[in-house]
Amino acid sequence: MKGTYTTIPIGLIQYALVRRKLNHLKIYTFLKCISSGHLSVKANSYKIWAQEIGISEKTLKTCLDWMLKNRWLSFNSKTQSLRVVSYKQLKRKYKTRFHTALKFDRPDFKDFRGLCAAALIGFYRNSKKFFDKKNKVSGIINGIPRKNTYALPKNYYDFPVRYFAMCLGVSVTTAENLKKEALKFGFVTVKKNHFFLEGSKGEKISPEFMKYFDVNKKYFIKSAKGILVKGSDLIKINVHLKRKWWGID
Repeated sequence: MKGTYTTIPIGLIQYALVRRKLNHLKIYTFLKCISSGHLSVKANSYKIWAQEIGISEKTLKTCLDWMLKNRWLSFNSKTQSLRVVSYKQLKRKYKTRFHTALKFDRPDFKDFRGLCAAALIGFYRNSKKFFDKKNKVSGIINGIPRKNTYALPKNYYDFPVRYFAMCLGVSVTTAENLKKEALKFGFVTVKKNHFFLEGSKGEKISPEFMKYFDVNKKYFIKSAKGILVKGSDLIKINVHLKRKWWGID
């Protein structure tokens, strides 16, 4: 697969991760990379494909059966060939409205889950940043408004795990595990987001005022300088996302 690439729609990635069809997406992506949409199936094809993808031949066959049944692929018995359904058709099938895609140009699939997780984190982080800016929101950190006086590091933006879980429609634990997977392979970089709580004039608020807080106090740290807020992690994305319209596949 060296030297080949494909652009996977972000909606298809979300479907695969949330519905536990990641092996199916691996196979689909592999077939897209090694063909122009049509493949001749020989006696040893399944064995070779399974080795290339890094899964068992049994898993490959099980996934292929599902993909044929759900029309990700079609099989011509006369010519003994597979046709790989287009991204456009799958986007229509699953009614995904997003026009963002992940550029996949990896030599293998060892870090595929982490890569897909990072793509989703990047997509929803960028969306959050766009809408925050559009609505002139400087950020709400654990129930406390973040003031614009706090400058974020370049290419980083705060991205709560709870927000990510809400976007995907999964549990916070699942969202956290996806984030860890992306972090493990270096597809995202994380910085802690701690800052001092400030008043309307930019002055640090005294730690004595913590006794009046009606929000969860575990997110705050008393210090000699003031009240330190433990905000959501700042995320930097290290994957290639691009806009794609799929007018023609």
